[in-house]
Amino acid sequence: MGIVARLSLVATIMAAGCSGDGKGGQGANADGGGAGGRGGASVPAVFSSPLCRTPYPAQACDGDPHGKWTLAAMCVNRFESCRGAMVTPTGTATATIEFGSGSPEAYFDYQFKYDIETRISVPLSCLGGASCESIGCFGREDPCSCVLGSGRGGGIRAQWTPNVSGEVVASYSEGNRMAQLRFCAGATTADSTIGGTRVIWNRVCTENMDCRPSNPCHAGKAHCAGGAPVCEDTGSNRPVGEPCGTDKVCDATGACVACAAGANCQLPEQPCKAAIVSCRTAAPVCMATGNVADGTSCGTRRACLAGVCKSDDGEPCKLDTECRESCTCGDAQCSTRFCGRSCLCRYAPPGGACAGVLVDGTQPSGSCNKACFQGRCLTEVGQRCTVDSECGTGHCTCWTPTCAGGRLCSRPACPCQWASSGADTCSGPLMDGLMDFTCQSPKMCVQGMCK
Repeated sequence: MGIVARLSLVATIMAAGCSGDGKGGQGANADGGGAGGRGGASVPAVFSSPLCRTPYPAQACDGDPHGKWTLAAMCVNRFESCRGAMVTPTGTATATIEFGSGSPEAYFDYQFKYDIETRISVPLSCLGGASCESIGCFGREDPCSCVLGSGRGGGIRAQWTPNVSGEVVASYSEGNRMAQLRFCAGATTADSTIGGTRVIWNRVCTENMDCRPSNPCHAGKAHCAGGAPVCEDTGSNRPVGEPCGTDKVCDATGACVACAAGANCQLPEQPCKAAIVSCRTAAPVCMATGNVADGTSCGTRRACLAGVCKSDDGEPCKLDTECRESCTCGDAQCSTRFCGRSCLCRYAPPGGACAGVLVDGTQPSGSCNKACFQGRCLTEVGQRCTVDSECGTGHCTCWTPTCAGGRLCSRPACPCQWASSGADTCSGPLMDGLMDFTCQSPKMCVQGMCK
């Protein structure tokens, strides 16, 4: 949702008031209702629509809001029904609003330019106990009298939920607060409130522009002669997934079918994912949009973390991925495991601090993808190595007489000897002339001994 300029009818041009003693206040605009007159002053038509004198909405909301509308009237007098109140607006007001298509996201664009001066004389009895300051007149007279001015222009672009009839209700950003649009479309006119200000609109009709015929899933061409636009059905289908009513979209056959695009949904077995319904194929499909907030409950003693449901500390587990931090061994033999803090090659009681070391040769997986020896994560017997210090046994031994195949961790120490994988004893002497970790130049291995 974006905003180009802040919509406001709050006074930005302050003028001297005109009370009975020549004094006046400064203030903000009074809005709502129709325009009144004062001393026979002529009120511009843009401020004097008879629709402003009826409750909102002034008509049935049975028209299609799609397309462009131009301002017909702005209702600036909320005191018209109060005896003795006089409100006389002068100036200019121009605006357009256009509702675009889209699924699940669609946008409306509101462009406006207002330059209004309003002379007010309102008895205190019209204010329900409020002071003159509540309507922007800062004097203490009765009636409250002042001249209010506002000049503002800009544009707003914000999301709306497309429909082909019924009231549009949408929120948009107005400075540092959220404001609301309510828009009730008829065939040729629309009634609305924008940020609390009531505005009346006329539909803009351009010959052959897109319109909605009786079948909202068919494309239409508008004909503008004779007042109200007439929509000709072209017989061609609108794109699949295009909205055709509240919680309805068009399918491939041109039918308007039920599908609540943008509605919240739940992905199977993914309780920590936020998701909404997509209707792009005309059939509802639940699609992930992001993660739910960390800490959201996703089961008994389980909570979400970065989009994944994790078990609480102290709960049984098999893999690190089940836990917030680690699936830690619960005893020296690692016969049980619980979620908790990471304890490399050590165990911890459920939900407790790291305690003693694991039994040598234990393969806890997780943070140690080798095996544990004396509390260190080292290579186990029979696995490849390059130096003695990598092995849990401390012995990295050639596993062929020529050492051409590399080295493996062995159980016994075999200087100038080789040992097959996992052998409990050395298998035989290395080829004469080779050097071993324990036999370095100028010495070399000869007949299984370092000479």
